[in-house]
Amino acid sequence: MKSMTGFGRATKEINGITIICELTSLNNKYLETIFNIPEEIESYRMDISEIIKKYIRRGIVDVKIEIRYNRDKEFKVDKELLSLYIPELKSLIKDFSLDERIDLKTLFLIPNIFKKEKFQDKNIVMEIVEEAIKELLLFREKEGENIKKSIEEKVDFIRNEIENIMFESKEALKDKKEDVYRKLLALKELGLNFAKEDIEFLGFRGEIDEEIIRLKSHIELLKETIYDEKPAGRRIGFIIQEIMREINTIGSKAILPGTVHRVIKIKEVVEEIREQSMNIE
Repeated sequence: MKSMTGFGRATKEINGITIICELTSLNNKYLETIFNIPEEIESYRMDISEIIKKYIRRGIVDVKIEIRYNRDKEFKVDKELLSLYIPELKSLIKDFSLDERIDLKTLFLIPNIFKKEKFQDKNIVMEIVEEAIKELLLFREKEGENIKKSIEEKVDFIRNEIENIMFESKEALKDKKEDVYRKLLALKELGLNFAKEDIEFLGFRGEIDEEIIRLKSHIELLKETIYDEKPAGRRIGFIIQEIMREINTIGSKAILPGTVHRVIKIKEVVEEIREQSMNIE
């Protein structure tokens, strides 16, 4: 089980240039990638998206890449451009008999004479992104384990409460039927006859055996799902819907106030699991 929330960071220094990649992920129904990267590697967006898809299926992934240049190497004189300008300048001085000479001040006025170094090694960028993804996955897996442990505790609580509801309901239903039966016998003495089916019908409201069986089945399926290595967030959401449906039915059939209180508490815990499932991949 993996959480959709995570953070991964990777850095690499090469020839005085430092490349930093930071990935932040948040929960989302689908995979969405947001970029904050330098202009010189803008063309790598598609490749970065593809490598993220290999490892992540759901969530918003914020990709931030920073390239830090050594100040000594950040700007360089464009010697190729100078090699074009200088002969032309010399030719002008000679042709027009100008009392001028070419100095650094003159050369520095040439447009774009200084060029900023651009790091565009695609293989290095992809390597750093993949390292950051692996860090992100470790974070998501660790967070996922915490969520799984929390859900396990909640499932155990629900199981225990279901057993309590079963015991209390059987005893309460038994007492209710006996009470109804005594009252019907009293009415029979007055000349009113009731069939056995009538007695069973009067006690039907408290029967929750079918709901308990289905609820236990859903709980077991939930437990199996959180141990599955495959993405489980959506599946858990569907199971939670079925669990809530059975719990609501049990609550509507409850005879004892204590059962209603247990149902309310179970619903609160189930809702907590639902919220946690929204952050599971």
